[in-house]
Amino acid sequence: MGQELNNFQNVDYTPKLTNAELLSTGADNKSIASKLWDAAYEHKGEIATAAGTLAATAAIISAAALTKGRYWGKPNVLLIEDTMGMGMAYKQALTDSGHKVTWVTKVNSLKPFTGVTAEGKEIALSNGRNRIAFLDGDLGKGNLEGAQIAGTLKDHKFLTITTSTQPTMNAEMVQKGATVAGRKDVVYVSLLGDKLDLRSAIRSPSYAQKTLDEMQLALKTDALKPLRKRADATLMDYMTRQY
Repeated sequence: MGQELNNFQNVDYTPKLTNAELLSTGADNKSIASKLWDAAYEHKGEIATAAGTLAATAAIISAAALTKGRYWGKPNVLLIEDTMGMGMAYKQALTDSGHKVTWVTKVNSLKPFTGVTAEGKEIALSNGRNRIAFLDGDLGKGNLEGAQIAGTLKDHKFLTITTSTQPTMNAEMVQKGATVAGRKDVVYVSLLGDKLDLRSAIRSPSYAQKTLDEMQLALKTDALKPLRKRADATLMDYMTRQY
């Protein structure tokens, strides 16, 4: 994981949120983790560099998340996410669960269907090897948005799971062709905790939607506090790195 993170020195990723802002609770009484989740959603770059308390908090990441076994026969995944830290977190969770992941930070053409990787390489997205797509709603100013991409993913036979925090954006992507809608933190926690089986999702998209809907409610309970804590710390680790 550490070696993989060294590949992004050329990415323009300027922090805008200071450590002091992250560490303060503010008028809305948000925790550090909540602010990082907000920054990871639709606002690329609004995060702090890792230091002090942030680094200490990130250290609680469970080693089990990095050593989960791989499994044969799992579907390949196309990840469309422009925020570097969020993309790395998603990719690691999916890879740890045994999926091969193709990650692009933007889609630059629908015909032909191509995207750009975090390293800046243009690749074809319609090669037939990816069966599930995770689609961010807002991919940055000037780029194609999730709602514009969803229909093309459907045309190429992808099961598409949206990951926006904005209900209207998720609804629009579903209207345009996405199959399942989920809030970004709910989708991530479900993947990190192996709560969402993507093989079952392919067989029954309604299963995937039901799983995410139930997880959104379950995250408010004490039973899932350890998993949410691990997810917050893992995201904090990725989002506070310099890429």
